[in-house]
Amino acid sequence: MKVIDAGLLQAAVVACVLAAMMCVSLPAMSQEARVTPYRPTVSNPAALSEPGWLELEVGMVSRHDKDGSRQNSLPYLAKLAFTPDFGVLLGGDAYVSQTANGTRTSGTGDTTLMLKHRLVLDNASALGCEYGFKAPTAKSGLGSGK
Repeated sequence: MKVIDAGLLQAAVVACVLAAMMCVSLPAMSQEARVTPYRPTVSNPAALSEPGWLELEVGMVSRHDKDGSRQNSLPYLAKLAFTPDFGVLLGGDAYVSQTANGTRTSGTGDTTLMLKHRLVLDNASALGCEYGFKAPTAKSGLGSGK
């Protein structure tokens, strides 16, 4: 029985999902779209991206603690709305590096897949509900393991 590397499997799954999301978004490329940025710990609006458009957010997070431990990561979030009220979010850490007690661990992080539903309350307000799961795709010691 052949064992498949978890990082390679995660990369393949992410590539397939992103490719499928891009194929769905190609017909909308001739239109101009509005961007809906998500800022974890700052805002996560109920609004979704423009239907049919693929949005990709990437960033860098760096944390240095007083005990000398460090963590650096490259988070990503791909967003695709099917309608103004339903969309899918695929995110995680493309790369994580942790240093603690002189030992460095690095690799990919866990991956999340979510379905987002916008519930309109009135013309000025809405609620956003996210349903999803997190796949424990990170190397041991980098993710939650769950």
